[in-house]
Amino acid sequence: MNKLPLTIAEKIVVGLSIALIIGLFGYVGYSYPSLPDTIPTHYDVYGIADNFGSKGWIWFVPCIMLAIFIMFVLIARFGKTFNAPVEVTEENKERLYLNGRLLIYMMAFETVVFFWWNEFTEIQSINGNGETLGAESLLVFVGIFILTIIFFVVRSHRLK
Repeated sequence: MNKLPLTIAEKIVVGLSIALIIGLFGYVGYSYPSLPDTIPTHYDVYGIADNFGSKGWIWFVPCIMLAIFIMFVLIARFGKTFNAPVEVTEENKERLYLNGRLLIYMMAFETVVFFWWNEFTEIQSINGNGETLGAESLLVFVGIFILTIIFFVVRSHRLK
């Protein structure tokens, strides 16, 4: 089952994810020289900096984002089985597998977008061009994640 080629939707989602990852590393590299030597490294739920460190920490988020993306891709590529909310038969197993794989790629994309936006606003804030994200951004991210899972569970029922 793992030998199925990527669908058009998967290629688009993975391609966009990779473009955002490369773009973020480029943006951080471009912005790095203009950052102060000490930058905020953590914020409280109100978006107020409560910890500071070397500007080298600005690379932490893109590196974590890349690691999480790779983890998602490995799960999608080498996962032997996905749990399905419906009975898997010989007739529907390919459809359900592709649905599960697309779910994982979508979750990877959403994670990349969240980390990208978080880092972009972080750099803008450090340079005095805006505010950092507050706790509401995390709630929006979790909400989108949950809606995506619900969508694909419903889709699994329709694909059975």
